[in-house]
Formats: sequence, C-alpha cells, structure tokens
Amino acid sequence: RVSFDHYVKSLDAADELARENAQPYNPVLANSFNPTSFAGRVRPSLLDFLGHRALTYFANESNYITEPSNRFILKDKNAFSDAKDFVAINFETPDTTSRKFRALQIYQKMLKAKLAVIATVEPKKRDDSVLSFVELDLLRVQFVRNSLKGFSEKELRTMHFTYLNNLLAYCDSYPGAKASVLVAIGKQYREAPVAKTMPLDGAPPPEEEEEKK
Repeated sequence: RVSFDHYVKSLDAADELARENAQPYNPVLANSFNPTSFAGRVRPSLLDFLGHRALTYFANESNYITEPSNRFILKDKNAFSDAKDFVAINFETPDTTSRKFRALQIYQKMLKAKLAVIATVEPKKRDDSVLSFVELDLLRVQFVRNSLKGFSEKELRTMHFTYLNNLLAYCDSYPGAKASVLVAIGKQYREAPVAKTMPLDGAPPPEEEEEKK
C-alpha cells in the first residue's frame, strides 16, 4: 500500500512535471536520457519518467492476482473516446485500491497535461510534443482494449471498429506520428481476432451493415 500511495502522489503536480525537461536529471535517473533518440523525443519530461513508472506498476497484470469482490471492472465503452473526451470521463468505483482504476486516472492526468503543453507550443515546434502525446494515447487505447470486460461479441466488434478508425484519424491529424500509428494498427489486427473481419476504409461494422438491410 505504501508503494501504491507513493506512485499516485508522485504525479500530483502533473502540469508542472509535463513542462520540466528530464535531461538535467539524467545523472540520477534510473535510465539514461538521450534527447536525440526516439525514446527521448516521445518521453522528454519528468511527467513521462514518473508517469510511465507508475503505469508499469498499476497496469502490471501480476498485481491483479488478489482483488476484492467489489473490484473495479471497466465497462464504459467511452473509454475508447478521443483523448479530449477521455480525460473528462468520471470513472467511479468503491474499490479504492483498484490498480486498473488508478491506471486509467493516470492516463487521464498525463494526457490532459500533454494536451495543455501542445496548446501552448508554437505550431512550428509542436512535432515532438504531438508525437509524445500520440505515443501515450496509443498506449492508453491499448490498455483500454485489454481491460474491457463483460461485453458481447457484437459490442466488442463495434468498439474495436471505433478504435481502429480513431487510429486512422491520428494518421491524418498527426502526420509526424504516422509510423507509430500504423504499427499499432498492425498490432491490433495481429492480436485481436474480433477485429480481423473489420474494414479499414471507414465502412460501418458488419452488424451495422446487416441492420441497414
């Protein structure tokens, strides 16, 4: 429980941490920071360093071996929403020790802080800030997809369809992150059988086509 609380409190000042470059702290960080590397570009701030450490802890499946009877179960399909809508969702649970619940809150806090940074950066200098935001949001959507419970086959198909089309939208909105987005789409098709029957051309899910006939 002590580690649980420390990880949560380490992100209390998320907005300030998002603007604090991690490079000056390189000598004391567990992993060396190279600002010219891809990792340095997508995770340049102290928020990235502390946030991803917390996510590694809270999103680790081995931490879910023992859970209370009223454990948090993700059932809200709005968790697949665009990041700007996702950060405003009020997830609720009586299980205050739920790691999945905390992971969702951390994704919300980090994405909200990154969106604020993008809004204050000059358009010509936004590439790295946008790339950092997209990389985190792709991880968020992947976490949501892996955490969903209690849905029917039809519901899963619809949500996976929405997920894939959101990724395609990222390709248009953030050209600098196109390669990462396409990799995520390939990963989705490889790992999610329910998504393999779904088109990538903006057509509706198979169920919706049938309902229109």
